[in-house]
Amino acid sequence: MNRIADPLSFTYAPTSASSPNSFISSSSLPPDSSLLVTDTLDSPAHFLLLQLVSNALRPSGAGRGALRELDERRRVVILGVKEREEYWASLLKKSGVQLATERSKGSFVFLDCSSPTETPSSLLSVAASALAPPDQAADESSRSNPHLGPLIVLDDVCTLSWMGMAMREVLRFWAALRRLTSEHSASLVTLFHADSLSPSPSFPSPAAPAYDSPEDQYLFRSLLQRSDLWVEVTGLSSAGMGGQGEITIHRGPSLISPHPSASPAARPSFGNWTVDAPRIGPTAVQYKMEEAGAVYQVKGGGTLGRAW
Repeated sequence: MNRIADPLSFTYAPTSASSPNSFISSSSLPPDSSLLVTDTLDSPAHFLLLQLVSNALRPSGAGRGALRELDERRRVVILGVKEREEYWASLLKKSGVQLATERSKGSFVFLDCSSPTETPSSLLSVAASALAPPDQAADESSRSNPHLGPLIVLDDVCTLSWMGMAMREVLRFWAALRRLTSEHSASLVTLFHADSLSPSPSFPSPAAPAYDSPEDQYLFRSLLQRSDLWVEVTGLSSAGMGGQGEITIHRGPSLISPHPSASPAARPSFGNWTVDAPRIGPTAVQYKMEEAGAVYQVKGGGTLGRAW
């Protein structure tokens, strides 16, 4: 198996006919994209969210040869429904990120969405304010690529429902948040706890009806329909495999190849992109939690992508 630095990385096609070889290598999620992440109590996915946030605040870059680096620096907006800001501060500190410093620069915003009295309208209002800072012009000029908007992390969507918010309202809020993502060329990461679905949402257990939640199943399917990628984090059941698991990349409906006669318009700033990650099935990325963080190994290969 080959060890890799990041389970999610992207290659962007040339944006100009005059520079056909100037591909962009990036670990930053594409603009106007939605990533659905599912996990369980036995295999929590916060290590993956941590890597996405760290990459946004302190990108390392990976351009080599014909590939050139994309300036991945971007603001991070976390909608904390379950975990508090102190939790994120503790995690990011281990990665060398000081939230106090990032907050003072306007690079990090934490929105406490844990109050049961919150409504979809109030949550959306604070999210919209965070995505459009007063000093937006200065924020954009500080990056070499102003078309890469903020990284938005919803941690997590299930807790909104468990706090008593009606399923219809949860879906309306998420849909509105997805529209904001598009308006600001942002990327949306949504964490979904899949314990109430089955051991694996993609491979339901024969005994699943005994503990499946129809409401959570409906929520999961609804979110998946509007997600570009679904990243499924599962644990390894073998004895002695604690802290180890697999990350499987699934195509969202928007990644399904269109009919050859269709001509979707590409985003002028990025063009087409592919995900440099293995396909589903036996070629999944495997991870292992170590003291310094997660390490990844991949078996096989393949790409996923869509035209933007």
